[in-house]
Amino acid sequence: MYRYAIINIKTGIVKGISNLTGEVNKPDMILISSDFDITNKKYINGEWIEYTPEPLPESGPTDLDIIKEAVLKSNEELRQEGYDNCVMDFIKEGVI
Repeated sequence: MYRYAIINIKTGIVKGISNLTGEVNKPDMILISSDFDITNKKYINGEWIEYTPEPLPESGPTDLDIIKEAVLKSNEELRQEGYDNCVMDFIKEGVI
């Protein structure tokens, strides 16, 4: 079994791991041992170098959050519309 780190050629940062049954000769696939830990390492000029990854940007609301908010808003608008219609009917009928 051959284990490869798949790297970004420009940055050297690992994009994934591949376990293959045969050898591969590609510049973005670096042969590594089965116990090699790729965490916080990048491959630069033929060497593995430790690095500190940049923090991920703060995330905003998810698509699900946006959909839920839209549905809740729609429901609130529908409730208000129903209430307004009831009041108008009561006024027309002279109830209020």
